[in-house]
Order: sequence, then C-alpha cells, then structure tokens
Amino acid sequence: MDYYSIPFVLLVLLSTIIFWSLQGQYRKWRIGVLLFSSVVFLGDNLSALIFVVVSGLANAWALRWVLKEAKRIPWAVVAIIVNLLLLLLYKLSGASWSHWGGDWVMPLGLSFYTFQHIASWVKVRQEDWDETPSILDYLIYTMYFPKLISGPVEKWESFQGQLAQLGNLELDTKKMSQGLRYILWGAFAKWTIAPLVHSFYLMLWTDTPSFFGFLLAGVFNFIYIYADFSGYSNFVIGISLLMGITLIQNFKFPFFTNQVRNFWQRWHISFTQWILDYLFTPLTFYLRSWGKKGIVLAIIVSFLVVGIWHGLETQYIAFGLVQGLYFLPILLKWNWSEQLAQAKKKSMWLDQAMIIPFFLLMSTTALIFSSSSWFDFVAHLMHVNGMMNGVGVVFSGMSNMVFLLLIIGFIGIEWWNRLRDFGLDVAHHMSAIRWSLYLLLIVALITWGEFKNIGTLYAHF
Repeated sequence: MDYYSIPFVLLVLLSTIIFWSLQGQYRKWRIGVLLFSSVVFLGDNLSALIFVVVSGLANAWALRWVLKEAKRIPWAVVAIIVNLLLLLLYKLSGASWSHWGGDWVMPLGLSFYTFQHIASWVKVRQEDWDETPSILDYLIYTMYFPKLISGPVEKWESFQGQLAQLGNLELDTKKMSQGLRYILWGAFAKWTIAPLVHSFYLMLWTDTPSFFGFLLAGVFNFIYIYADFSGYSNFVIGISLLMGITLIQNFKFPFFTNQVRNFWQRWHISFTQWILDYLFTPLTFYLRSWGKKGIVLAIIVSFLVVGIWHGLETQYIAFGLVQGLYFLPILLKWNWSEQLAQAKKKSMWLDQAMIIPFFLLMSTTALIFSSSSWFDFVAHLMHVNGMMNGVGVVFSGMSNMVFLLLIIGFIGIEWWNRLRDFGLDVAHHMSAIRWSLYLLLIVALITWGEFKNIGTLYAHF
C-alpha cells in the first residue's frame, strides 16, 4: 500500500478513530488495532505479509525458547548468524530474485527489522534480557506499519514499553497536533522538495559536467537524499504519534554542522546508533590493546558496514570507506585539524561559516553514493569541462525560479527551527505565523507535489 494513496489515508483515519474510541475494559484491544492495521497495510502484497509475519514469529518463538534455557549465549550467536545470513542473501541475490520472480519475492523492509532482531539477540548474548517477550508484542515490533519499510530502527525496550502502556493512554491533543505537523512537513519534503531537487540534479549530472555544475549536482542530490529520507521519517513519525506510539527521531538537522562526527550523530540516527552500539563499541573493546590504531580500524570497519548495508556495489563500499577516512584527521589529531578546531571555538562566525564548505564536502561525497558505480563517479570527475557550462539551465524560466524559491524556503525553515525537534516544530510560535505556514505548505504540496511513480529511496536497502 502506497503512503500517498487514498486507501492508506483511510487506513490511518480509521485506525486512529478506532484506537481512541476503545475505552474502559476495551482499551486492551488497542494493541489489536495496531496489528490489524499492519496486516491491512501489507494486504496487497501477500508474499511480503507472509515473510514479515514468519520473520517476527520465528524470532519471537526462538527468543522465548532460548530465554528459558540455561545456555543462552551459543543459541543467541546462532540466531545472530542466521539473521545476518538472511540479510546477506538478500543483498547478494535480491536483484536476481526480482528479475526471476518479480517484486513479490523481495522481502519488504528486511534490512530494518533484521537489524532489530539482531539487536534483540545481542542483548540475549550479553545476558541483558531477562523477561520473556510476548509473541504478540514482538510480532507488532517487527511489522508495525509506520516503521516497516524504511525504519526507523527501534529498540525493543523502548517500543515494548510503549505497547505496555497503550491501555493507559489518554487522548493528547497536543501530541496529535504535533503528529499532524510531522506529517505535513514530511509530506512536503518527500513529495514536493525531493522530486524538484532530483530533477535539477539530473539536469546537471551530465557526461561532461562543468566544475560548478558538478558542485551544484552534488548539492541538489544531497538535498534530494535528505528530503526523501527525512521526509519519509517525519511522515511516519507523525502517523505513529496519531496512534500513541513515539518513534525515534531519525534526523536532527544534519546540514547545519561542520564536522563529520556531529553529522553522523544527526543523520539516520537510529541506524547510526545501532552501528555504534552493536558494532563500533564491541570492536573498540576487542581492539583496545591496539590503542589508537584499534579505534581507527573500528571506525573504518563500521563505515564499511554502513556502505555494504546499502548494497555490495562499488559505489556503496567506496562511500562507506570515504566516510570512515573523514574521521582520521580528528582521531589522529592532525595539526591542521586541531588548529581549525581551536579557531572555530574562538570565533562563532568562523564556526558558522565552516558549515558551507563542510556541506559541499558531504554533498560531493554523496555523489559517490548516488552514482551507478564508483567508476561512473570517477568518470564524471575526470570529464569536468569548464567552470560554468550548463549551469544556467537551472536558473532559466519562471517555473525553475519558483522551484528554487521552494527549495530555499525548505532549507530556510529548517534553519529557523534548527534548535527544535524538526523543521515544522512551530507550536511555540503565534497562531497567525503557524497557520500561514501550514497554508503555504499545503498549497505547495497540492500544486507541485509529485505522487506518481515516487517510491521511498531507502525501501530497497
């Protein structure tokens, strides 16, 4: 079921109404509403529904069985390996499966809920999980429809704790209003801004780009990735809030930083936290005798995994490796890096100004990610021709100027609210300002929103 379809809108409306209508002794059925909604969401893809349900039930049953056993650690290791092998099999063979049997064989959202399963088993291995999970709770944890396709990657203890309190929840109009803001901001980013900046990127990403064309292509592509993924994340966070479940904030204004460590604390936060908790931290523990070299190796390996998680193609591996290498000046305390850090501490203006070159660095690196291969990126880089050739096409015509104003407005609103939770977190502003902004966004979404053949960028990762 598509997020922008009328059936999906009806599903959310009916689920929300039924959820909050259940009062008194019937509140215990609220958890059933979440499960039923998730089943209906997958109802037009029977194979995906079966796959997700089997995955959730198998891990839930195995967890319950292992937690009753005296020797938990060996079984936890086996479960981790099985889940990893399933994920690797998908990464290695997913494309060929699709060509062989069509879209029905592709495991929907596999990477995201597999990471949740692995986190659960790691907790068992670390003997940090004592309670026996309810099969129903764990099944909903796996297939809860707002986070199913592209996350965020939720932690079991946070999600289950909210499930346990569903019967005690009272309708909170402020929380509902915030959910609607999340939905509006996410929809505007995902279905208005993302298609616009992607079209500009395609205009500039030619076989022989100019220098500024190359830079601008990187900028538009970077904004596209962010608008698409953060838009989706905010959209589903808002939907979940309507039904009383708070999902983790997946993006925290990553464009407005000037160093790589802070960027990754703000970008795809749930996934980055997973890598930190279950890969980087254990690696640094095992490599602690290596000193600083061990930390460097842990960083490189962690970001290689970040790249490989997106796919085994050369562009993803190269992207992960480059991101890991960006940490070396900080970890090894190179002179120029230390001097720049000190200068930024002394000058607020320099600190703010360095956001721009860092943004250009990260946007250029994102071109590796979006290329068809590492070699395609190098070919474009080697064929840069001239300084400004072809750039004018972006700035020609009234429609393009309107689109550029929308993009600038999107970034401007994010900057305006950069100290809040998300771009449209405007409850603290005067009602006239809020409603004017809501109206402008709705008009822009209706007028320029692109809903046809627009999938979710991260759905296939």
